[in-house]
Amino acid sequence: GNVIGDNLWLWRADHCQLRPNELPNNPKLPLYWQVRSGECGVKTALDVKGNDVHMYGLFCEHTTEHQMIWSGSRGGVSFYQCELPYDVLIGDFTGYVGYNVEDTVTSHKGRGVGVYSNFQVDKVMGDSGFLHPEDGDIDLIHPFTVFLDGVDGSGIKGIINEVGETADFGRKGQPCRP
Repeated sequence: GNVIGDNLWLWRADHCQLRPNELPNNPKLPLYWQVRSGECGVKTALDVKGNDVHMYGLFCEHTTEHQMIWSGSRGGVSFYQCELPYDVLIGDFTGYVGYNVEDTVTSHKGRGVGVYSNFQVDKVMGDSGFLHPEDGDIDLIHPFTVFLDGVDGSGIKGIINEVGETADFGRKGQPCRP
């Protein structure tokens, strides 16, 4: 515990430069190979286990399970950006979120925290952008989810603890807030 992190961008590679004569697998990225399920495996970008940990400018992106897991108390994040993985398939992302505060945490503050979806391969519908215990001193200030792009029928069902508006194709680019 007792850690301060400043401007950390922790991500699983979502695209790779093409090899000579290799063709792109996504016409939206003509110069790159977009990573697919099973490639560049990373489950979680950050797993905080200590107390009194504070992050300022934290980016967790494209991992295949919870993007961030927070298990310590008396900590928090000021400015969080999270883009869920492009390449997961239906069923591969069930139960995973962008910002997960474990049930054992008694106090946590998140300020200016956002989770984005851009599921490019399948109609993946994330359950929620954020999960945290209902009791205790847990406070998310200005949280939101947003559908950036992706397959029609994909998105994020709820904002916090599976409650709130759905960020999907019909709300493309429009933040959903509690």
